Amino acid sequence: KRKLVADLQQKKEQAEENLKKINQELKELGEALEKLSDDEKEQSATLKSLKEEADTMTRRLNAASQLIEGLGSERQRWTEDLEDMGEVKKRL
Repeated sequence: KRKLVADLQQKKEQAEENLKKINQELKELGEALEKLSDDEKEQSATLKSLKEEADTMTRRLNAASQLIEGLGSERQRWTEDLEDMGEVKKRL
């Protein structure tokens, strides 16, 4: 009977030790999860900021392309005007 009590006492102590280890691991995992959650929020904010910046740059690039295209057609018009003025100058 005493041996049974001693065995049960030893099993209880082992179970308590295992519970203590499991609780410690759980605490560490909770802290790691919290840190990862914070990192994810930070990275999401950074991603949102970068997407907004990329959208702004795309709009600026499109505006610059339209300006360049517009100036290209103006160059053609100026070239034609210059040729016309050259002909007028010759006639004068």
